Amino acid sequence: MKNTLNLFRRPFLLLVWIACSLPLWAQDSPSLREILYKMPLVKEVTPLESGEFSRKYLLRIEQPLDHADPAGPRFTQLVVLCHTGFDKPVVLVTEGYSGAYALRASYRDELSRLLDANILFAEHRYFGESRPDTLLWEYLTAANAAYDMHRITHLFKPFYPEKWIATGISKGGQAALIYRTFFPDDVAITVPYVAPPFFAGQ
Repeated sequence: MKNTLNLFRRPFLLLVWIACSLPLWAQDSPSLREILYKMPLVKEVTPLESGEFSRKYLLRIEQPLDHADPAGPRFTQLVVLCHTGFDKPVVLVTEGYSGAYALRASYRDELSRLLDANILFAEHRYFGESRPDTLLWEYLTAANAAYDMHRITHLFKPFYPEKWIATGISKGGQAALIYRTFFPDDVAITVPYVAPPFFAGQ
């Protein structure tokens, strides 16, 4: 009888030890939220509901109004992070206009569903909530929009080391192509949907 009790007692003690150790293991790797709060360019972190991802956040990322003058005026760009895993690819969605629809709990793009990938969704500068206090139109350029994406990509790449895919629809697809033109090595592949043609020199 004593031997039988020992057989049951040992697994139980092992489970107790594991349960007590879990908080210590968790301390070794910071949570996604802690990572976001420590990012120097991230000015706001707001959790969002999602029926598609384990975690989802609305972020406001500081950008120069003119990337040729990084010390000049700044604005915050609305970015939505939909997280499924640090070991999964990232779909960078370059929206061409306002990005309010990405805040919906049901939001998920086609590529992220096919690839079981994270999403980093960026609203276009001067649209929606990504508007500077004063609209200086000379800074609404393809180059500045591409540099916005470049800063966002390099902010998150240390934490998401798998493949990155840029995509967008219509003007967002055009924005993805322009981003690839300025920074051909930032992402592994670009998948524009019905993107209008553009000329890089304009």
